[in-house]
Amino acid sequence: MRIAFFTNCYKPLVNGVVTSISSLKEAYERKGHEVYVFAPRVEDYVDQEKNVFRYRSVNLTSKVKYPLPIPLSFRVKKVITEFNPDIVHIHHPFLLSSVAIMYGKRLGIPKILTLHTQYEQYAHYVSPIPERVTHEVIKMIISNLAYKTDCITTPSISMKKIIENYGIKNRIEVIPNAIYLISFKEDDELKRTEIKKKHNLKEDDKIILFVGRIASEKSIDKIIKALAIIKKRSIGKEKLLIVGSGPAIDELKQLARTLKVEEDVIFAGT
Repeated sequence: MRIAFFTNCYKPLVNGVVTSISSLKEAYERKGHEVYVFAPRVEDYVDQEKNVFRYRSVNLTSKVKYPLPIPLSFRVKKVITEFNPDIVHIHHPFLLSSVAIMYGKRLGIPKILTLHTQYEQYAHYVSPIPERVTHEVIKMIISNLAYKTDCITTPSISMKKIIENYGIKNRIEVIPNAIYLISFKEDDELKRTEIKKKHNLKEDDKIILFVGRIASEKSIDKIIKALAIIKKRSIGKEKLLIVGSGPAIDELKQLARTLKVEEDVIFAGT
């Protein structure tokens, strides 16, 4: 089977959606299927894998390095025609979704939409547009796109409920994101000792670990507030190790200072 992925973000960007798309592509290819990725160009990045088409792109906001594709290309028609996909898989409801729907309709093949994200949580990045307006626009775009697809998938039950609350009547399937378990099973005592030494962690410290992008929609502030509550109730040895980078680092550092847990919250970077 030949599958065309249309996504507004792909490597070298590091985020949950890229990880999910990459894992799915690799899994399909291990099963003998072919996948062609259509994604925005990222400045100074050269693809090392085959079957990736890059659209010209622009950065919409300076808050986040997130190049957005310009859904116009004279070359893409030839690439899609030669690849001749059996399915079009759309990974975002904006921008490249319109191209994907057009080619899916033209080729008479199924069109699948995956909604990876609760987009309302990202409304604050689109300044100076009021968040309330952004929420309504997101709802309208997703609803208008939904009826043009054959099936919607989403990784969580909570996201399925949000889609249903939009009034969308399409077939909706919950397909959790896959996890590469081997990465979590590696046991390297030397590396573990080095990390603890680097961040001044004791053997009997109880480590709470967060790994991901440091942004407000990740609700890391709730973990810091929970840690402060624990510290008030006991003389525990809990430490919060935050691994990653993002626009909310300064805000979270200030929160840790305000709650007087700055000694127990470690920002390890990437």
